[in-house]
Amino acid sequence: MYHIGRGLWRSRGRRRHGSSGGHPIRAAFLAVLCGVLIGSLAPAAAAGWDRVTWGMTASEIAAAYGDRALRLSSPIVFGDSYVEVALREQVFAGYPFRVYFQMDPATHRLAHVMLERRRQYATPAIFAQVNAALREQLGAESAACGSPADRGKPTTLRRIWRRPNETVVASFLDFAAEILLYSNDPARRILIRYSPAGHGSDACMPR
Repeated sequence: MYHIGRGLWRSRGRRRHGSSGGHPIRAAFLAVLCGVLIGSLAPAAAAGWDRVTWGMTASEIAAAYGDRALRLSSPIVFGDSYVEVALREQVFAGYPFRVYFQMDPATHRLAHVMLERRRQYATPAIFAQVNAALREQLGAESAACGSPADRGKPTTLRRIWRRPNETVVASFLDFAAEILLYSNDPARRILIRYSPAGHGSDACMPR
């Protein structure tokens, strides 16, 4: 490497009058170096889901989706969040889901994004397709827990993906279980919840 450098510098003294600029090897080296420096200075992509990033306001979320955004007249309150903006339909794993943009009650900014299917549209087969799609996108899940219904206990299945910039939890919930003959109970759900890294990662811990 040292001898190449000496050659590069000596070539400048022997350059003929009227010749083009610097040595081609040196020019290529500088071009690569500039590319590396520019890449290292470029900001990292903001974390979030689809068109939104964590910390957005409800107005910013609605603006991101335009006519597709559904502004709710009254917020839907969840356990740790509330929703003012939703999407009626977002296809995932080949099936339409409703999307809820869940806001932090303290900051009033986006904290989670939850996709949901209900009733007879939430089946074990579709949940299997959801898991397959998430594995294709994110790799193998970090944790799995839950079990099918037994003696009247509800079915609760969860799969968790813990990544450097996000946590994804897929859940299949059937509180009707085998108590009802038909599986159209409104308590049946398939949920996919996206959160900033660290949030929701304890979904498989004993409660």
